[in-house]
Amino acid sequence: MRIYKHLASILLIFYGLSVFGQNQTLKFDHIGTSEGLSQINVNRIIQDSRGFMWVGTRNGLNRYDGYKFIIYRYDAMNANTLSNNMVTDLVEAPDGNIWIATQNGLNKYERNTGKFIRYTHDDHNPTSISNNIINRLLFDAKGNLWIGTQNGGLDCLDLKTNVFHHHLHSDKDENSISDNNIRTVFEDSQHNLWIGTSSGGLGLFNRKNNTFSRFVFSDPVDHTVSGKNIICMVENKKKQLWIGAQDDGLYLFDISNKTFKRIKYSEQGVNGVTSNTIYSLNQDDEGNLWIGTENAGLSILNQQTGKYYNYQHDEVDNYSINGNSIYSICKDELGNMWLGAFSGGINLFKKSTASFSLYRHNSKANSLSNNFALGFCEDKDKNIWIATDGGGLNKFNVPNGNFISYKHQTNDKKSISGNYILIVKPDDDGNLWIGTWGNGITVFNPKLNTYKYFNKEAPAPNGLDGNNVYNLIHASDKKTWISIFWRWFKLLR
Repeated sequence: MRIYKHLASILLIFYGLSVFGQNQTLKFDHIGTSEGLSQINVNRIIQDSRGFMWVGTRNGLNRYDGYKFIIYRYDAMNANTLSNNMVTDLVEAPDGNIWIATQNGLNKYERNTGKFIRYTHDDHNPTSISNNIINRLLFDAKGNLWIGTQNGGLDCLDLKTNVFHHHLHSDKDENSISDNNIRTVFEDSQHNLWIGTSSGGLGLFNRKNNTFSRFVFSDPVDHTVSGKNIICMVENKKKQLWIGAQDDGLYLFDISNKTFKRIKYSEQGVNGVTSNTIYSLNQDDEGNLWIGTENAGLSILNQQTGKYYNYQHDEVDNYSINGNSIYSICKDELGNMWLGAFSGGINLFKKSTASFSLYRHNSKANSLSNNFALGFCEDKDKNIWIATDGGGLNKFNVPNGNFISYKHQTNDKKSISGNYILIVKPDDDGNLWIGTWGNGITVFNPKLNTYKYFNKEAPAPNGLDGNNVYNLIHASDKKTWISIFWRWFKLLR
């Protein structure tokens, strides 16, 4: 089953083909409980080999086909159901079965039977799972299932024997895993197994002798140690690890020389991540790094230019991201990005919309003043002017992506005549002719800041036969032809 229903909304303005730019907005489709999702606190999203999206929430497991959800929950009367409704992670096995981590045990969903098999800790069985609170799951290249537990260390499940092998921290063994609280597990392209712990930093597992190496970031100036609580990892094309930490931000780890680089934190979002807690990381098809933060929304790093673009929930923009704590980022087979948020459900960004630069009205002062853009023109200075239906006239600065709005001001003779603009066209003298609905024409010279008005109420030669102006044409003989509701009108310059 392939997914892709939610294709709606209007493209308002496009200019160029850059995916992300300053002051652009991203259009997210929102999928929540009204669409059938079991709960809006989303911990994990994956896509399986058949195209289904699996969504783990704080109240059940969801399978989504693009149209409807199937919800799986714990049932105390049925041992073949999910062991717990708090789903923390999901992975697909090589055989197509889905493994589910919860806060009360590990589960395997068998596709053939539709049943769940539970794996829980047994004090009397040393080969059972070490702890029932599970944070992360990973299938490595050899098909082993690695389980990061909370206070039970790192387990590896042999699927042939159903035996769990335990890796636990020991104060007496410096080569043991650095901490028993495992936040994340990741296998890089060279099949190295990396472990993120809650207090022991980054660990590297040596498969040959079952030992662990430990790495933490030490500031080169004051020698303070940070990056001990690691939540997520992803590898870039340069064979480096991006690492997200709790309270200590984002790091870039060089696998070859085992060195860290700490990334700048910017509370104002000026070319840096906007939070010091990074919950999720992933990369899109263009190689941009998507960074899910705690309480600061989404940051996107263009790894080629080094620029960051930050997106948060905006009450004015209905297509902005829902929820500012992003727990999961999944890229599907078509390159669409699925974001799971705390109290925000699913945010879906379609790759098809990334071919255009989208600008919408939002709470920023320099955003587009109104989303109903009815007309465009370009002046001699390469500025783009936009006529809007109720938001007046907008001047778009292409290099920085900012808008300046010009609106009607009552009793101000140096403002446009009305905010409902149907057409805007420049003439050879640098003037902009602005045709409105209900308020005639304003001839505006941006450089001189002068305004001239033509309307039905004005005496000759500035009078029109009506105030609803549909179109304008500047003829080669320096005359302007004006289309007014129900009639044409010729105006000499």
